[in-house]
Amino acid sequence: MTPALQQQYKFNVSEGAVVMSVIAGTGAAKAGVKQGDVIIGVNGQRITSSQDITSVLSSLRPGDTITLQLVRGTKHFSLKVTLGTAPSSH
Repeated sequence: MTPALQQQYKFNVSEGAVVMSVIAGTGAAKAGVKQGDVIIGVNGQRITSSQDITSVLSSLRPGDTITLQLVRGTKHFSLKVTLGTAPSSH
């Protein structure tokens, strides 16, 4: 989250990782994560940047279930997401 993103998209939070896209068929898509959501927590751990997400997810495996704390517009909510494998770049 940068001040420019916060102003451009009128986010009401100043920290978090903005979801730039969601790939169809992934655990995130199936759970209801949408482009433009802001991830502010994973399993209760505060998320301030995309690097925080990478750090948290690096210790998890496909099939693990996580709880994302999200902001969408002015709504704060949580979603359970079952992790899959990273999409291949073929």
